[in-house]
Amino acid sequence: MPLTLIDTPEALVSYLAASRFGDTAPICAIDTEADSLHRHRESLCLVQFAAGEDCLLIDPLAIDDLSALGQFLERAVVWMHGADYDMTMLKREFGSLPATVYDTQIGARLLGVRRFGLGDLVLHYFGIELAKAYQKADWGKRPLTPKMVDYALNDVRYLLPMGDKIVADLRAKGRYEWFEQSCQAARKKVLEREEGREDVWRIQGSGKFDPRTLACLRALWYWR
Repeated sequence: MPLTLIDTPEALVSYLAASRFGDTAPICAIDTEADSLHRHRESLCLVQFAAGEDCLLIDPLAIDDLSALGQFLERAVVWMHGADYDMTMLKREFGSLPATVYDTQIGARLLGVRRFGLGDLVLHYFGIELAKAYQKADWGKRPLTPKMVDYALNDVRYLLPMGDKIVADLRAKGRYEWFEQSCQAARKKVLEREEGREDVWRIQGSGKFDPRTLACLRALWYWR
């Protein structure tokens, strides 16, 4: 039976051992789940991970030391979808980001794809319709149900093959350099974002507020 859940520090270190991935920069897909809809201040509840034929979940609520994952990601080429939020969660957890982050959503937009949500792209490229029932689930609860596990795994299951297809399409249209530049800019934006903004930036329209209004919004966020 393939490994689908890592919930001990020992299992995490063993899985991420360099011998498994070799000396070159590993290529993987990452997604994260937090409890922002169910707690006043969000915390990292789940990391979805795919590499090669592997697709599994890493449980931060059961593992008190995620440093092995942070060190692994520092040398990895990481694919994400809608990466801004996930990069923010990784930066908060590890204080750093992978050196290279590719975002399938950015690639799809550069290709002119009109519907670029993850489910839309999986349907577009693979003809598979993903379930949406657990988009607002409480990922801080344990144990996860089998359907929640399957939903979470689907967030990374298709990212690497989708990335290959998107890169091929971008190269065919002469837009791959735009893609690299856009992904680098998105990563830099997260790295340079002030810590105090990391909660309120997720509120739609907050990016248009002046500093005084943002301060009021931040105060309301922490008071709620």
